[in-house]
Amino acid sequence: MRILGLKSVIRRKRPDYVKSTPEITAQNVLNRDFKATVPFEKWLTDVTEFKYIL
Repeated sequence: MRILGLKSVIRRKRPDYVKSTPEITAQNVLNRDFKATVPFEKWLTDVTEFKYIL
């Protein structure tokens, strides 16, 4: 690399972690009780892929 004049570039990591505040964090209504007594009583989804941008 020195002979060819090449240099490596190390990029700084951008801070992508946002501390959650009580306004952002939803309440734990189900408390990990996922069993329902009737169909369509409890609807859940996974939102880990969504980014919250301030």
